Amino acid sequence: MPPSLALIVFVVVQLTPGWVAAAAIPKLCDRLSLTARVATAVALSIVQLILVGLVLISIGLATPAGIVAVNVAITVALVAAGRHQLRRDWVAAVAATRRYRPEWQSAVVIVIIGAVVGITVWKAFQNLPATASAWGYAADTAEILDAGGLPETNFQYGDEVPFAATKTAGFAWLGSLRAFTGIGFTRSIQMLPLALLFGAMVATWAIIRSFAGRLAAAGGILLLFFEYPAHSLFVVKYSRLTVEGAGITLGLLALWAVIAADTEDVPGLRWLAAAMMVLAGLTHGVSAFITVVLVASYQLARI
Repeated sequence: MPPSLALIVFVVVQLTPGWVAAAAIPKLCDRLSLTARVATAVALSIVQLILVGLVLISIGLATPAGIVAVNVAITVALVAAGRHQLRRDWVAAVAATRRYRPEWQSAVVIVIIGAVVGITVWKAFQNLPATASAWGYAADTAEILDAGGLPETNFQYGDEVPFAATKTAGFAWLGSLRAFTGIGFTRSIQMLPLALLFGAMVATWAIIRSFAGRLAAAGGILLLFFEYPAHSLFVVKYSRLTVEGAGITLGLLALWAVIAADTEDVPGLRWLAAAMMVLAGLTHGVSAFITVVLVASYQLARI
């Protein structure tokens, strides 16, 4: 699959299943703003990808064909359940397109987001990361897809050691993304961080939009994810393939769900936040710690 098409598939796979799932939940969509609906869709999509991956890994059927088949089957079933809401979504989208009038704020937001995404994508294809961990995570993901489950051993810094199952949720997510795109080993090192970055940017946008306007949200993305002001913060986790990056994305989505449960007045989103926090813990210890700090800080700020 060409890289440009794979990038589109990353977005579709991490948006469509959750959009359909939200439509299948009675009255949920009526209570969510558009920003919250998109963030909910991304969060639910990622949860589905990871849970399906974990189940298939546990029974030794986590092959690319198996991952794609099960996820597609679940989404098709949910389309049937949420068909009435999906029809209303289509009508609303057509009406909004006809009413839309360009605004200067929208243009500024598009330029900022476009610059961050464009430069990040451009840099991703300039060279392969030289870090051993990036190659190791890509190799572990490939071995799981080849075996259909967790291998007994893997190599770390030249030594053969027992395969650590503590990061399985991250590998389930990365493996699912590879299954849908069919990208090769070296391409996965370059492109999978971009897929993780998509979720992180959606979460960041939704978090800031819960309290401020579009320009503030675009500025937050610029500060957190553009290379130069944030080189030592988030960019370092998304400029190369790491499961910590996957876990941080889950943590940001968990924080958004906790906030949205209050701002959108949808208490059920706390269950989604809990699921994201558990999955972050099953991805990497560092991301689990960061997730707890983020959520706890918000809760303390509300006191």
